[in-house]
Formats: sequence, C-alpha cells, structure tokens
Amino acid sequence: MIALHLLVSALIAYAAISLVEYVVHRTFMHHMRTATRLGSNFLKQLCRNHMSLHHKKDYHHTSAHDEQDDVRWQVSLAGFLPNVVICFALTCIDPISGATMFVVGTIYGIVWWTVHSEMHRQEGRAFSGNAFFCYIERRHRLHHKYPKTNYNLLLPLWDWVFATEAPREPARKQSVC
Repeated sequence: MIALHLLVSALIAYAAISLVEYVVHRTFMHHMRTATRLGSNFLKQLCRNHMSLHHKKDYHHTSAHDEQDDVRWQVSLAGFLPNVVICFALTCIDPISGATMFVVGTIYGIVWWTVHSEMHRQEGRAFSGNAFFCYIERRHRLHHKYPKTNYNLLLPLWDWVFATEAPREPARKQSVC
C-alpha cells in the first residue's frame, strides 16, 4: 500500500511541479508588467535577464550560462519558493506526499537544468540523442521562436491544457535529433 501511495504521490508531484514551472515561466519570466505591478526588483531582473538576454541570444550558446543570461540562482529561487510552500502545506496534510514532492521537486530541478543546458550548449550528453529529448528540444526551440508558447520544458501537459502550444513545424535536420 505504501508503494502505491509513493507512486501516486510522485506522479501528482511531477504534474504539480511542472505546473509551477509553467506558471513561473509564463507569468514572471515573460511579463514585465507583472513584476512592475508587484513592485519586485527581483522579478523585474528575472524577467529582464530571461527576455532581454536569454531569448535574444542565438539558440546555441557557445559558453556556459553566465551572469548575462538566465541567472541560475534567480531561476532556481523562482521555482523553488512556490514548491517549498506547496511541500510545507502538503506535509501538514500528508507527510509522505509532502516528502515525496520535495524529493521529486529536487530531482526535477536538477534534470531541468541539465536538459536545458544541453539544449542550448549541445555538449553531447548521453541522453541528447534519444527520441524524448529530441521532442522536447524541438518544442523548446519553438519557444524561442514564439516566446508566448511552449512554456514547459520537461512535461508539455500544461501547454496543452492552457492552449499555449507553438504552431507545429516539421522536424529539422540536426546533428543528433
């Protein structure tokens, strides 16, 4: 019974964390007026770095993310804080689900950074040739072409639910995908 509880908790956590990714990316990283309305310098800088620097660079970055691009600690904090609040609230109701959400969220964040980095820097990591990576990489490339679409990286479910999928384009011939 505990195994089923953990499995269901992990699946729900995966979907919930992906929803947080979607909301943070769409609301705070692509809309300066939200940051302005909230009067948050942190959110203004987060949005400016993402839209004015990350999206304005060539899709393929030639060097590691630096302070001129998405600042790792800012993006991590923007995604981490809502997840901590959710984990805390969930732990008060169901400690197993709360702990599961924390573990899944931590793994999600690490995988997100690794996958996103590979998409932009093409370092040839072992997973970069598999079909799922190629699928989400094409979706992310379209996000850069159409910034008001494809906000999710690892689980495209919320773009489908909220009708923010980019127009379909044929798969490009690339070195790996």
